[in-house]
Amino acid sequence: TLIMSFIQYFHFYSNQFKKIYYNTRYSNLIVDIIYIQIDDHYCYIYTSKKNIQTWTTLESILDQIDDKKFFRINRQTALNMDYIYAVENNHIILTNNVKLVLSRRRKNEFLKCYHQYLLEQI
Repeated sequence: TLIMSFIQYFHFYSNQFKKIYYNTRYSNLIVDIIYIQIDDHYCYIYTSKKNIQTWTTLESILDQIDDKKFFRINRQTALNMDYIYAVENNHIILTNNVKLVLSRRRKNEFLKCYHQYLLEQI
């Protein structure tokens, strides 16, 4: 219906401009985040504009994002499906030429979610 279409449209655009806060000094638009990675208790947020290092958990960032475009591909990494260039076996290549490892355990779920994501983009 028209009302449902409007609600979906509004939800899509409101999430695009939603900010996440990962400490008191920094915030970022969700749409700018390419991927997030944890390494040695630090959280690295790679965006289209800058890269940020902060002390937080991947779970806390993903809880704030709450967007189905983001998928946790292994224990250390979550990515924004808007920036996927290719999927090759157990690797995902991003539009910035970064190659990330897709865990075997999460591969089937990822492929289902990514397929659904691509269908929604049509």
